[in-house]
Amino acid sequence: MLSNQSCVNSANKSKEIQPREKEEETGPERLNRLRSEMAGKVWIPEIWGQEGLLKEWSDCTAFDRSMAPDRLLLSARRALVAEYLRTNSTDLRIENRCS
Repeated sequence: MLSNQSCVNSANKSKEIQPREKEEETGPERLNRLRSEMAGKVWIPEIWGQEGLLKEWSDCTAFDRSMAPDRLLLSARRALVAEYLRTNSTDLRIENRCS
C-alpha cells in the first residue's frame, strides 16, 4: 500500500502548479512590446509634431458648445415645461357627480 501512495505522490509532484496566465497588458506595456517586436521592420517616431492637434481633438468642450448652446437647451426646457403645464391644466378637472 505504501508503494501505491508513493506512486500517487510522485505523479502529483510531476504535475507542478502552473503559474497564472499572463495578466492583461496595459496600454503602455503593449505599446512597448509591439515596439520591440517591430524594431527594424517599421519606423515608429517618438514624436510626430502634431500632438497639439490631438490635444485639441480630444478636448470636446468646443464641440459640445457648438452642437448644443445653452440658450437652445434652456428654450427646449421652457417649451417642455410649458407643454406639461398646458396639458395638465386641461386634464385636471374635478367633477362633482354627487348632485
